[in-house]
Amino acid sequence: MGKRDDYALENVPFSGGGYANVYKARRKSDGLLVAFKRNRNRMDYESNKRLKREIEALQKLKHTNIIQILDWDEQGEWYTMPLAAGNLEQMRRTLSEEGVKRAIEQAAVGLGFAHAQNYVHRDVTPRNILAIDDRGDDSHWVVADWGLVRRPPGQTSVPLTSGVLGTEGFFAPEVWTEGGQAADKRADVYGLGRVAAWATTGLWPIPNVDLLPEGRWRIFVRRATAAKADDRPEDMAKLVELLKTTVEDVVPASDDFVELLKRSREGDKAALSQVVDFALENAEDGEIYMKHICYLGKNQLEALVENSPDKLVLLVRQMAVHLRGDFRGFDFDHANTLINWMQRAAEAAVTKSRFNVLSDICESWFPEEIRWDRWQQVKKSRDFLRTLRGDAAQTVARVLRATDGAAEYYRGEESWLNASPAIRDVLKKR
Repeated sequence: MGKRDDYALENVPFSGGGYANVYKARRKSDGLLVAFKRNRNRMDYESNKRLKREIEALQKLKHTNIIQILDWDEQGEWYTMPLAAGNLEQMRRTLSEEGVKRAIEQAAVGLGFAHAQNYVHRDVTPRNILAIDDRGDDSHWVVADWGLVRRPPGQTSVPLTSGVLGTEGFFAPEVWTEGGQAADKRADVYGLGRVAAWATTGLWPIPNVDLLPEGRWRIFVRRATAAKADDRPEDMAKLVELLKTTVEDVVPASDDFVELLKRSREGDKAALSQVVDFALENAEDGEIYMKHICYLGKNQLEALVENSPDKLVLLVRQMAVHLRGDFRGFDFDHANTLINWMQRAAEAAVTKSRFNVLSDICESWFPEEIRWDRWQQVKKSRDFLRTLRGDAAQTVARVLRATDGAAEYYRGEESWLNASPAIRDVLKKR
């Protein structure tokens, strides 16, 4: 333990939070430059308690990926730590995706060590992940700012404040609804997932609103930031494993996947479920949808309508995304196959009388068919519209009425006398 007079501080802090400021300082004995963190208001009870809590935690959390405490005041009014090159928020623009991955992984390792000692950080943000050196993608990262730490059982005091603790957009939903005492290690998992979401989208998270990147980070972020704590990786070791297995380029159409498709066509419901889950987890991979999902047949689609209607709707929506995407490697006319698959999904919903599913499918299908304007497909779609009766016709009529350009597109020059009155009313010339 040292004395305040051992350090010469710059006049203006370079960083500050809710209860403390951080100054660049020089240790007088040897000229070492350090970061000097001191209480913003020594007369404030809560600020004093938080800084003391942070000092006590850092004395026990000795790990290469947790900020090191160098010196501190016996009264808990200040402490020093290595002077970092910057935090993740400041340095993100200098990092590649591999550099971001390294920062996330090292932060997870540090947090995992703290969790093993029954400490929960409760404020994981880009500002609290520091680079001790500036080596770009090879920088060494630590977790800092432990003032909101939840200590092990028996050391936890009465909450310093009521309500939530942490930074909006990064603390978990259970903290929002139940307060800071609800935070366990899965809340830190959520926080680190939101850091990854911010780092890969460039958008600051909005509380309790999903923020999912495109591409290879999507699965990692979706699982890490699941709304329910039980749906997230259970600890940081599992989160690191998820990072290593998902944030990599994959070859989806493996022999195992093709075998699952074959078994699903033969009526294996478990195999069908695995195919769908794989497709949804790799939603950004067009090859899965344009080479495989589009050939799920009548029996498979009807099974999905009955057993997994929400997942079928998600498949259809993602097929629409790929229809608006990159068709390199596919013949232009392959769009007919994808649009027709969406029609067959709608037919399955009609067969099973699942009209909400039918409505959701048509909302994705109609705009894409109109945009592509494929004459071979529109004839099939008009034939489908003529078959509809009762609730199915009413459902589809509502979607047609709500879709720009649908009435003119599907009306054509053909007669609709044999169609349902609901369909005929939408398609008649006004």
